Amino acid sequence: GKASFENWESVKNSKMCGCYYCRSIFPSSDVGEEDWTPDRHGRTVLCPKCFIDSVIGDASGIPIREDVLEELYQEKFGDSDYRILTTERLLIRPVLEQDAADIFEIRGDEDTADWAGVPCMKSIEDVSSQIDLERALSVVLGGEVIGLIEFFSDYELDGDFLGYYMKKSHRCKGYMTEALTALRNRMAEEGEEIPMLWIFPGN
Repeated sequence: GKASFENWESVKNSKMCGCYYCRSIFPSSDVGEEDWTPDRHGRTVLCPKCFIDSVIGDASGIPIREDVLEELYQEKFGDSDYRILTTERLLIRPVLEQDAADIFEIRGDEDTADWAGVPCMKSIEDVSSQIDLERALSVVLGGEVIGLIEFFSDYELDGDFLGYYMKKSHRCKGYMTEALTALRNRMAEEGEEIPMLWIFPGN
């Protein structure tokens, strides 16, 4: 935990790094000048692969090996409901604070809101008030959040549902089908009940 917090200098002084969220191993040179988030006394590195703040460098003294990263993942994230998924083109992961601008671009579009049957967001503050971020997943392409998947529970219909939204510029390319298929397959493999997909007429 401490090795992945306020660790900019440690990572930059390392030869190899690993992310114990997506379990990627990469040279420290892969960490770009923009791959960090500010903390009280320094900068915390974000993984250049999954953009989660779970990076450790070998300068920390922790061995950068797959088994070590897996052990750290289980310790930190093993009980998480929504874990990271990767497909041929996409990364599907929990929503981060820095996703707010992209989510607002998606849900602030009137056509998208109408088709999905949700309120159109009027400001970036609506992201945290209209979305249960702990029950949502970001669909990421090359570092850009291009879509959002939400989990809903409907007590009248006694069931769980999925809703989804996609940026206009990335529609009709099969991205959401790819993301939802990966999510369904993972849930089926783990014996979880697969939610119904909620699509309104006309969408």
